[in-house]
Amino acid sequence: MLGDAALRLSVAAPLLGCLLAGAVVAGVATTKVTYLAGAMVYADVGALDGVQAGDTLRVLRGGARVAMVKVTFVSSHRAACDTLWTDDVIRVGDELRFTPHVIAPAVTAAPAPGAAERTGAQRVGAGAARRRSPRIRGRIGGRYLAVETGGTGFRQPALDLRLDGYDQGGGHVDVSLDVRNRQTVRTTGGSSTREEVSRVYRAMVAVRTVDSHLSLAIGRQTSASLAAVSLFDGALLQLGNERHSFGLFGGTQPDPGSFGPSREIFESGGFVELRSAATSERRFQFSLGGIASQQGGQPNRDFAFTQGSWSTRKLMINFTQELDFNRGWKLTQGEAAVSPTSTFLMMRLAPIRWLGINTGYDNRRNVRLYRDRTTPADQFDDAYRQGAWVGGDCEVLSRFRLSGETRINRGADRSQSWSGGAEAYRITSINIALRGRISEFAGSSVTSRLILGGLGFDPAPRAHVEMAGGMRGTRLAPATTFDNQQWESINLDLSLGRRWYMNGGFERDHGGSGGSTQQIQGGLSLRF
Repeated sequence: MLGDAALRLSVAAPLLGCLLAGAVVAGVATTKVTYLAGAMVYADVGALDGVQAGDTLRVLRGGARVAMVKVTFVSSHRAACDTLWTDDVIRVGDELRFTPHVIAPAVTAAPAPGAAERTGAQRVGAGAARRRSPRIRGRIGGRYLAVETGGTGFRQPALDLRLDGYDQGGGHVDVSLDVRNRQTVRTTGGSSTREEVSRVYRAMVAVRTVDSHLSLAIGRQTSASLAAVSLFDGALLQLGNERHSFGLFGGTQPDPGSFGPSREIFESGGFVELRSAATSERRFQFSLGGIASQQGGQPNRDFAFTQGSWSTRKLMINFTQELDFNRGWKLTQGEAAVSPTSTFLMMRLAPIRWLGINTGYDNRRNVRLYRDRTTPADQFDDAYRQGAWVGGDCEVLSRFRLSGETRINRGADRSQSWSGGAEAYRITSINIALRGRISEFAGSSVTSRLILGGLGFDPAPRAHVEMAGGMRGTRLAPATTFDNQQWESINLDLSLGRRWYMNGGFERDHGGSGGSTQQIQGGLSLRF
């Protein structure tokens, strides 16, 4: 009997080990938002951390739901995500929660020495790029936007198509396509004009090894490692492993108006990346690179860049820095040979669970933003984002949050701003959330203030309603009174089953010199 028991144990032990390993991997994992570019959210996890394109990640702040994002591009240890919906503005340092894909390790009669000490996350890292069946995911949908101001306005129906094929050709080929078409009908004084535009945001084929350590991507693409470049038509070669990699790229920038191919600006460059182990409690990522571009045979912009992040349970640091090297006509126009540009630094310290302290600096001249619609609050934050800031937030009784921030800009237009907010969330079973905010900006030539409030709730398990309203006032020197604009809005997000997603909203802006404006927007998409 003892022999039979030993035999049964010897057979069951490897199978039990696989199940336990899968249980560890299948548990919820977390990372943080490391970079933002409009509606695009970047994270320092990738294919070797158990993340795949098409996965959805929850965005949390202080344990409360903020947004949901979907992975659209993934490298070994980086992911770029589209924003599906938001309850609040996503911020660098917000928590991203996801479930790593379960990859069962191969069962062997005699495991290698030390194999029993490997964690589930390490097993995912070793096998995440293997044993995945080929698949195509994507979405197809329609959107509609109508804006009316007095006797003028426009109507804009649009169609979107997104296809992502992964692990094709035996796991060696990935393809991606993102095409958006819109028709704009403008009405002014009783007459109408019609314009139709089709734009390709991505059309790429990538050939790689099964473990993703070597890849070559050709076509219109973006790269999480080249955030300063954003969109380009060309080729990107990457070589590396779980801890380090380097890449070379070359291509042209699309025409800024039509988004069609253009030979006007040619750019090329390279980068190196270093990162922490997948199982490290202190996660870091650091990249360094250089990019040169020419326009019509003349220097356009040559610069070096560095970007990185460091995160532990209590500390999060994110930074980017660009350094321009000026030559040719730029020197003759009086530019310095070397000039630092586009500095961004953010640090968040959470010494205890319910308290967070934020500080940073931002002097970026331009930030690429893509939004389907903007609100007066978005416009306020975009206009006055530059400067150094310090602030914090605290959570009370797991249901309330207070926040505040002050920002100073010592540039050509010296200014100072402050903001304070309060929020109550997870109230009752329908997740009622109440929030309010007041902000003021004071510069040498303009003073602006913002007051807003919002109410959100989930009337059904897969539905969310958000109502908001407020006032934005602006005073230009030497005027003594504010030009005040008010707005009210309501938005609905609804998931119909597992594949259909619908959203819609209405906003009315009125008062002040801007007159009255009404916006209606809606969309329906099928995800597969």
